[in-house]
Amino acid sequence: MPHTKITQAFVEGLPFHDSTDWYHDTELAGFNLSVGRRSKTYYAAAENDGRFMRVKIGRADVTKANEARAVARDILLPEIRRGVDPRSKYFDDTGDTAYARIMRGIRMSDEKADLALRGRRKKDADKVTVGHVWGMYEEYHLARLIEDQGPEKANRAKKHIAEQRRLLGGAEKYLKDGPPAATEDWPNGWWERPIQSITPELCYQTWRNLSRTRGRRTAQLFFTSVKVLFNYAVAKEEVQVSEHPLIIDMAGNGRGLPKGWQALRPTNPV
Repeated sequence: MPHTKITQAFVEGLPFHDSTDWYHDTELAGFNLSVGRRSKTYYAAAENDGRFMRVKIGRADVTKANEARAVARDILLPEIRRGVDPRSKYFDDTGDTAYARIMRGIRMSDEKADLALRGRRKKDADKVTVGHVWGMYEEYHLARLIEDQGPEKANRAKKHIAEQRRLLGGAEKYLKDGPPAATEDWPNGWWERPIQSITPELCYQTWRNLSRTRGRRTAQLFFTSVKVLFNYAVAKEEVQVSEHPLIIDMAGNGRGLPKGWQALRPTNPV
């Protein structure tokens, strides 16, 4: 990931790239530029309590570099570091200053702003599905890889993530036997199941069924994906899950089971 001072002359001189490249400003940490096939875009990115947030400022063909830097420095980055999504803030719609114009472009709708101010998804716990949470995980994980290790690392990780999504039931197509954990009631596997329905009993039953019908290796890979899912859900607190579901191997040998899992318990709503 190149680090350089992002100036108007530098941005205008950059060629477009087949894959997205990121440039990080050396004078303002968190002020970034992405360059893709057809566009160059400014972003502000920072963390608060381990939660990474990236906010798009605007395209470089519309917004000047010094304007984007000022908005990132004076508005976006301070808000992100305080734990507030700046897209949820309300700014004066009157006037035609650079600040007002840029903020009008990135401000959320009233409904989305309300969700962002709460710092998490305002959904009923019984409606948040495994697929919803996996989508949050993918977005967060790939953004962190791009930020920390570059787009090439993120592109290599996409294949592995896609395989994990396929195991959970999130692929577009399957063979006749369907997703690994498909049942008559849940033909798409765990993908559309509410995450609060992932109980120790369900994990045990699914482990035994997969071991018997798809093989132990598939069962291991499936529950590795489940462990990734719950690691994210517990750490980021974006859903009402505080612990991993417990998997009990009634066969007694315990080979291949994810270790260190605890009982699933819902947290109190915010």
